[in-house]
Amino acid sequence: MLLTQDEDFGLDAGAIARAEAALDALSKTYITWAEADLEKMRASLSRGDWVELHAVAHNVKGQAGTFGYPLLTELGARLCALVREHEAPDRARAESLVEAIALVVGQRISGDGGDRRQEVLARIG
Repeated sequence: MLLTQDEDFGLDAGAIARAEAALDALSKTYITWAEADLEKMRASLSRGDWVELHAVAHNVKGQAGTFGYPLLTELGARLCALVREHEAPDRARAESLVEAIALVVGQRISGDGGDRRQEVLARIG
């Protein structure tokens, strides 16, 4: 059965509009959260706290794309994988990923990064 645009499946159009507006408002403030997460990543990396680093990177991975920063999601996923897959993660590689995240956050590189994507990815080798 094909669905038509007129079918609402019992969903409240007003509730959907309010949810979309709330998500849009959160998207505008997400970068502030990302800045705080970046500081947590730097601090956990400096302490060698791989568990906390993974937890914060996992949050970035899960949230950034929702708020318009899919490149941050990709970098967060790479950092998560590095920490999760290695008993003793390569510290230099972790540092390069965190600094790539810093570049995206600091320069507010939203979307897939566009022309800046290759510059960001070059920082992580």
